[in-house]
Amino acid sequence: MYSYFFAVFLAFLVWLFLFIIAPQKRKEMVIVGAILTPFVIFDILTVPNYWEPVTLFGIPVGIEGVFFTFLITGIASVIYEVTLRKRYRFNKLNPHSLIIFLVPGLISLLAVYVLKLNIIYLFILAFAFMTLTILSRRKDLAINSIYSSLLFGFIYVSVFNIWIFISPESINWWNKSNLTPVSIGFLPFEEFLFSITLGSFAGPLYEYLSSAVIVKK
Repeated sequence: MYSYFFAVFLAFLVWLFLFIIAPQKRKEMVIVGAILTPFVIFDILTVPNYWEPVTLFGIPVGIEGVFFTFLITGIASVIYEVTLRKRYRFNKLNPHSLIIFLVPGLISLLAVYVLKLNIIYLFILAFAFMTLTILSRRKDLAINSIYSSLLFGFIYVSVFNIWIFISPESINWWNKSNLTPVSIGFLPFEEFLFSITLGSFAGPLYEYLSSAVIVKK
């Protein structure tokens, strides 16, 4: 029952480490987490076609998923800047800019429906299309997006593999009949695709919403 909480705890350790060593990034971590966490409600679409996690109250979108989403999106939002010591000059946050992501989201939904893809590809395609939307308007954020994708992907895969190694019963939560036979360690390949596309989107999101420009040394 508490296996999912262990995954949350591992993610929290990474989040807390970044929160402590990069105090100037705390606001960004919290805001991006707050913006993206409500979308965890769409996780209900993945049960049981994609996976069926054991949650505390037995509901498809458990409190564990809410915490986990807040933590991983916060990590993805700053991992590039913290790791490579990049600094941005931020302007006023413009949350209305989020509306442009409705179109790529709807395109992803249509693609999954027409092509009859596993529902996880709704998220993968949505993150990929939303990343392209950002980069079409802010080509200078491409490096941020690429590095965020790779760095966050590494963290995500590591956290999940540690979690499944310690709680091997968790691997049975995924509906393997609907997945590719490829895995990264214990982790289904679809989760890897999810992580790198989420990283590519969440990494430059705050910079895009606040019209930030990088500060050259």
